[in-house]
Amino acid sequence: MTGNKLTLDWSAWIATTTLPELRAFHNITVVDNGDGTHSETCDDCGIANNAIAHIAGSATVENLIEASCGTAGSYDSVVYCTVCGAEISRETIDLEKLEHTAADAVEENRIEATCDADGSYDKVIYCVNCNEELERETLTIEATGHHYVKTELPGNEETTATITFDDPSKAEWSTEQQRWTENGITVTNNKAASTTNIDTSKKYSNPARFYKSSEVIVEYPGMTKIEIDVTGVPAKNQNAWVNSCTVGNATLSGNVVTITLDAPVDSYTIVLTDNQARAISITVYGLSTSGGGMALVCDKCGDTRELPKYGDADDNDVINNKDLAKLMQFINGWDVEIDKEAVDVNVDGVINNKDYALIMRYLNGWEVELG
Repeated sequence: MTGNKLTLDWSAWIATTTLPELRAFHNITVVDNGDGTHSETCDDCGIANNAIAHIAGSATVENLIEASCGTAGSYDSVVYCTVCGAEISRETIDLEKLEHTAADAVEENRIEATCDADGSYDKVIYCVNCNEELERETLTIEATGHHYVKTELPGNEETTATITFDDPSKAEWSTEQQRWTENGITVTNNKAASTTNIDTSKKYSNPARFYKSSEVIVEYPGMTKIEIDVTGVPAKNQNAWVNSCTVGNATLSGNVVTITLDAPVDSYTIVLTDNQARAISITVYGLSTSGGGMALVCDKCGDTRELPKYGDADDNDVINNKDLAKLMQFINGWDVEIDKEAVDVNVDGVINNKDYALIMRYLNGWEVELG
């Protein structure tokens, strides 16, 4: 023993004593010497060893940078002393960049084809891992082409007519009814619930009189609007039209009562619930309900074209064997120009031998209908 410290052969002792046993009896302080060794000293008794080799632990991972698609990564593999915690070694390990992994192709920017214009869409492939775009291809959607169907067009011609109540001879008179007719318009006044008979002796005109509680029936094809001229008529007899209107919208402006209908009608009835009504004339506006003729209408886009001259493949307004020859060339795949609608003579949307046979029969005098 030297002073208060016990001097031992430390290296001989440590060779037979494990560190946990040492720490069981001494309050040890461990210090890294910076040269690959560390020192251990008991704080209580001063026993010391100044050059003990580090004890390596398992390698740990630090400063990890993950590799990604197109970019390399890295990490540090670090070994520390299990006793003093000093860093024994550090090695930077490189991580190879990842390859892109293609996902299934997706469709983007689709523009639908129409009858006469091509459409398109993008076929795009992205990476499953990083979502980077790997490939983009624009594909064409071919125009669908018109599909014409022979169609009767609805009539839409605007019409107008006026009946003037200036001459009693325009009407048929009875005590139950007065019936005016002019320019395709018929105006009937049925007595209906009125307590007053139609006055056949006076036959009121200019203006005509329509009795309270009676029915006024205006008839004209496809009426959309009715205008009643009430010039010089007392206010109560003007307003009787407006106040009795229950269908459509009735207004009085100046000397004209206007009744606007929600949809075209061929007959319109007003029951005069308010007062007697009077009128100088009635003008009606309508839409023709008769057919507007036949035409070819595309059943996909609504495009309309006039009916062709069926059988006239070369559009020269003559149907003959030249048209048959051109049609046969087309059916056999030759590159020839023909009026496709004109040679589809059975109007089934397909040009084939059936059309050829029909035209041949027509040219040979058979009773067949082209188109």
